Amino acid sequence: MELYDESTLNKNNKNKKLANILLVLIVLTIFIIVALLALMVTIKKDTLTVSLNGNLSENLKSLLIFEENNSKIYIPIKEVANLFGYNSYNGDYEQPSEDISKCYIQSENEVASFSLDSNVIYKLIPNTNSDYEYFQIDEPVKAINGELYTTIDGIQKAFNVSFDYDKNSKTITVYTLEYLTESYSKNIINFGYTGIDSSFNNQKAILDNMLVVEKDKKYGVIDLSTREVLLDTKYDEIKYLQQTSDFLVTSNKKVGIISKDKQTKVNISYDNIQLIDNEDNLYIITQDGKYGLIDINGNIKIYPEYDQIGVETSDFKYNNIKNGYILLNKLIPVKKGNLWGLFDKSGNQVVDFKYDELGYIKSSSQIANNLLAVPEYDVIVVKKDDKYNLITLNGREVFNVYVDSIYMNIESGNTNYYMVYNEQTNPLSKYLDNTNDNKTNTNTNTNVTSNSSNDTSIDENNTNV
Repeated sequence: MELYDESTLNKNNKNKKLANILLVLIVLTIFIIVALLALMVTIKKDTLTVSLNGNLSENLKSLLIFEENNSKIYIPIKEVANLFGYNSYNGDYEQPSEDISKCYIQSENEVASFSLDSNVIYKLIPNTNSDYEYFQIDEPVKAINGELYTTIDGIQKAFNVSFDYDKNSKTITVYTLEYLTESYSKNIINFGYTGIDSSFNNQKAILDNMLVVEKDKKYGVIDLSTREVLLDTKYDEIKYLQQTSDFLVTSNKKVGIISKDKQTKVNISYDNIQLIDNEDNLYIITQDGKYGLIDINGNIKIYPEYDQIGVETSDFKYNNIKNGYILLNKLIPVKKGNLWGLFDKSGNQVVDFKYDELGYIKSSSQIANNLLAVPEYDVIVVKKDDKYNLITLNGREVFNVYVDSIYMNIESGNTNYYMVYNEQTNPLSKYLDNTNDNKTNTNTNTNVTSNSSNDTSIDENNTNV
C-alpha cells in the first residue's frame, strides 16, 4: 500500500511555487509603486522653481519640506535666517541658553522669537526698552530632526518677506523687504511723489500691498496694485501698525488711527496712541500728560487721568514677561500719584491704588533675579512699605502677612521661585500649590507663620476669609 499519492504531492509543490511566485510579484509591485512615488516626489521637487529677489535659489529650495500633498511647506527657521539677512540663536532673546525648543532671529532692526508648539511669534526692536508685539501664525512651530520649523505664514511674519507659492505652476517667489523697498524707491517718482517713507516700520506696509509716500514734506498711503490713494499726502507723520494693518496718523501734533479702508477708527485728538493688545484691540492714550485706555473704536475704557500705565519689562527680563501693559494677559497696571492699582481689560478696577511698586527688584548684593509675576500660578508680586506679597487675578492677597522678599532663580535651566520671611528662605511652590485661585477656587489667605525666630512655615488649615 502506498503511503502517499505522488500526483497530490506534485500538485502541492506546484501550488507552493505559484504562491511563492505570486508573493514575489506582490513584493515587486509594492517596491515599484514606492519607487514611483519617490520618483514623483523627486521630480516634483526637481521641477520646482524657487527664486529669491529675482534670482534662482537652490539653497532656499533645498530647505523646503512639503507636507499634506504638497499643499503645506515647512521651512527651518535658523537655517533660512542667513538667506534673509538675519542671525539666529537658540533660547530666548536676552536670556542666554541652549534651549533648542526655542529660538530667535535678529537683524539690525528687529528680533523675532519662536517656541516649539506655539502659534505665536513675539517681535521687538533690539537694544531698546520697547515691549514685545505678538503675531498669530497659521500653524504651531514644529520640530523636524531636532530643528524648529515654521510655515510660509510664520516665515513671512517673522522675517518680513513676501513669500508666494504657486502650486499649479510649481514656482516659489520670495522677496525681502529691503529689496522691495529699494525697488519702489527708484520708481515712486514716476507716480508724482518725491519719495517713500523708508523707516523700517513703514516699509512693512509694502508686505500688505501698501506704500507710505511723501510729497511736499507731507505723508500719505497708496495701494500698490491699483495706485489708488488710500490716505492723502496731508499728514505730518504716518506710522504703520503691522499688527492691525491700520495707520497711526499725526496732524498738528495730535494723533489718531485711520484704517486702510479710509475709516477713522480713533479721532485725531490725542497726544499719543500706543497699541498694547492686538487681540482685544486696546490702545494707551496720552492727553495733557495723563494716561488712559481706549478700544479700536475710540471707546474709553480707562479715562486719561492717571500718571502711568504699564511697567518696565526690561527690569524683569528673566521673568519672560512679554507685555508690561497687560500682566498675565489679564490685568493692566495703572499708577496714580505714587501708588499702583490694577484694572482689567474692560476698564474695571480690580485692585485699589495702595501698592508702592509692582514686582521685586533685587539689591546689588543678592544672588537672585527680579520677579514681577509667577505665570504658573497667575499671581503678581506687589510691594508695600518695603515688604512683599502676591496678589491673584481677582486682586486677593495670597499671604496674610508681608514677607521680606519674593524672587526667582534659574538653576540648571529650571526656573524656581522663593520667598524670604524672618530670615528663612522657602520655595513658593510650598505655599502656592494650595492657594492659587484657579486650582482651589477659594477666597482664602495663606497664613505665613513663624514658629520661632528661625523657622518659617505655612499653616495650611488656618485661613482668613
